[in-house]
Amino acid sequence: MDKKIEYINVEGITYQISDPSTPEFVKQISQEEIHNWNNPDYENEDNKPSINGVTLIGDISSEELGLEADKTYFHQQTVASDTWVIVHNLNKYPSVSVIDSAGNEVIGEVYYDDKNQVTLKFEGGFKGVATLN
Repeated sequence: MDKKIEYINVEGITYQISDPSTPEFVKQISQEEIHNWNNPDYENEDNKPSINGVTLIGDISSEELGLEADKTYFHQQTVASDTWVIVHNLNKYPSVSVIDSAGNEVIGEVYYDDKNQVTLKFEGGFKGVATLN
């Protein structure tokens, strides 16, 4: 039987299963029932997926999987300047947001010097905070 699954209820996470060859066949089931229907005996499967050698069974934390949490760096610019050079050591090309000392968001040009340093250029000099994530 070729079954079709339709998502029909956001709050209750209910799905509707129908069979195109038998229009009168309609059943509503929960997300848990979908999981069991798709794989009723997951615990006994031999080819479970894994991340960093950890088999995905149950609730596993990012630490247990050997994954690092995302990092954020805050840069305090204490001297007014139109060019900010920030060494963040996040080992990535982070998003950048800037707030001046008056609490206003400031848009400038962002240059990624490498994965650990950015240069920000603005139309005028000011003090503020840059958040890199």
